[in-house]
Amino acid sequence: MGKLPPSGPIRFLSVERTVEEGLLIALTAVRMAVKNQIILGVLRNLDPYDAENYAEVARGQIALLVAENEGHASRFRTAMRAPVAPPALSEPDFGPAEAQRLETLEQVHTHLAVALRAVGEDDARIVELVESARQNAWDEIGDAWITRLTAQLPEPLDAGYARQRAGRLQEFVYIDLAGLVLDHERRRR
Repeated sequence: MGKLPPSGPIRFLSVERTVEEGLLIALTAVRMAVKNQIILGVLRNLDPYDAENYAEVARGQIALLVAENEGHASRFRTAMRAPVAPPALSEPDFGPAEAQRLETLEQVHTHLAVALRAVGEDDARIVELVESARQNAWDEIGDAWITRLTAQLPEPLDAGYARQRAGRLQEFVYIDLAGLVLDHERRRR
């Protein structure tokens, strides 16, 4: 069994609020994973954008988070039923505060798994999540191209360049252009 979080006062505003915030964080992680897959697909593999493919990526990421949260909830349920504290805790007895803490953590992870599963089964939410990831990916790709192109811009022209432009154009016309005309006439003969 994995280690329990360190004991101490954990204050939850409420299980519902904690689950809402956890869901926002989890969906942000899913969106980032989908965004990264889009970027890799476009830049590395030159794949055409396929929304359904990325919807499956999103559902897969959500399924992983559901399993992770169900596992955490199960460990907290097991820890609540344990007759003695795990070796990581110094007290041989959990006491009411520790039991309440474990119960709250178990509820948060159970409810978060349920909420994530609901999002994974909601086609409209998946489409919205994938579209948001697509937009983030294109924004990131665009920003990268702008940065790259900006770095390749020539050095800004100095004031002397503009003043000397007329003279350079005259030299081009009288010397270079005249030479090209002469070469052309010689070849025609």
